[in-house]
Amino acid sequence: GLPVLLAQRWMPVLRAFARAPEKTREEVLRLQTEFATPDCAMAKAVSDLAGRLHATGLFAGAGAVEEELAGGGAALSMGDIAKVLSAMIINAADTLPDASEAVFCMGARIEHSC
Repeated sequence: GLPVLLAQRWMPVLRAFARAPEKTREEVLRLQTEFATPDCAMAKAVSDLAGRLHATGLFAGAGAVEEELAGGGAALSMGDIAKVLSAMIINAADTLPDASEAVFCMGARIEHSC
């Protein structure tokens, strides 16, 4: 279901976060990470996925080869995984047609036109 879709979309971001310099990781964790409705389906899916990813050990700080499944870089706690996922879901917006991405410091302030 939803956790699988979230994993497909955001695993590359988690890998990049784990490999980023400490200062960059600190700045990302300062983004908005709280859902307005903590018991909504998306918040529950993020919590579920964070727990599953943490349990796999993929972000335990192991791995250094790009082709490895393990994230490499800094070890991420379950809380950090959940915060990064939440920050990206709450604060990011894909743009069309170029598929670039915008990240907002205080949550998305744009409306969809679709």
